[in-house]
Amino acid sequence: MNEGVINAIVASSFIYEFERRCIDLLSDAYEAVQVSNKIDTGSAEEYISAVMFDYIDKSPQAVKWHIDIVPEYRKYKNEILKGKKVKKAAPQIRLKFDGWANTSLEYFVETQNIVEFIPPEKKKARQRNPIVISDSHKQYLVKVSNCLLDKYPDRGCMVAYILKGDTKYTVNCLNHCLCDCNRVSEILKKRHAKLKDVEACYISFHNDRLMRHLMFNFSNNRTETVINQADE
Repeated sequence: MNEGVINAIVASSFIYEFERRCIDLLSDAYEAVQVSNKIDTGSAEEYISAVMFDYIDKSPQAVKWHIDIVPEYRKYKNEILKGKKVKKAAPQIRLKFDGWANTSLEYFVETQNIVEFIPPEKKKARQRNPIVISDSHKQYLVKVSNCLLDKYPDRGCMVAYILKGDTKYTVNCLNHCLCDCNRVSEILKKRHAKLKDVEACYISFHNDRLMRHLMFNFSNNRTETVINQADE
């Protein structure tokens, strides 16, 4: 094996380990925040991310691993710095991990609140068809599409803050939306191996890119929606 191949393998392992540790920090923060009962159905997305950030920022593991986290990060483009575009044009990333010390690694986290809501006029329809799509499901997929643009870093994940409803049901709704948009090849599938076992981790493929989806369920009753469907 030549030196170029060896270097590529080392670099790939280094990046993978950094990603794994970022997800570990997110998972630990989710578990801690979940126990603290600081989140309810009325919590704003920005508030939840701020609570998550506060925990990670104080995490001994983050210090040990030399990983910094930046909340509400804006990725500025050259045209914005030169005054050719307004500040609002800069894509905002909910959380960004920087590591390690002397490297230029970064890992972004985009989030979306999801609340299962069934309007009274759709309750009968729900009995016939268990899938009821909400605006939050649609917005989640809009953010997935945004993350694939070159304005965002190459590495990152989506995080769903489920404030009401069941995790499997949320994934089913998202996949239903994708199928309706002729994006069947991008549907979310059950978690990938070798990463820390968070409550629910899924992956999706977008051409040659893999994206991870962490489902953080803060609902008081996670089984209030029962969908008898096997995991992918």
